Amino acid sequence: MNDVSWRFAVCADAGSQTLLRILGLLSQRDLTPSDVRVRQSGGRLSIVIDQDALSPEAASLIAEKMRSAICVHSVELSTSDPASKIKDELC
Repeated sequence: MNDVSWRFAVCADAGSQTLLRILGLLSQRDLTPSDVRVRQSGGRLSIVIDQDALSPEAASLIAEKMRSAICVHSVELSTSDPASKIKDELC
């Protein structure tokens, strides 16, 4: 299998259940993210999740499930580069 590290950059509503719903999609596959960063601003959450050891197919499926959540505005999926800088505001 061609497993790589992935970065999910999510812009979502700042509801009390939002972060749990997003992380729950990884939990359903018994995955623990290597890093999670969250910022709240203007009623929105900017969530960046780094996840190791996922196939491209699995990463794409998880991103699609994130996009289907009503509280999510956008999801960007990319390969994770530890040296890369995360934008302070994704939303």
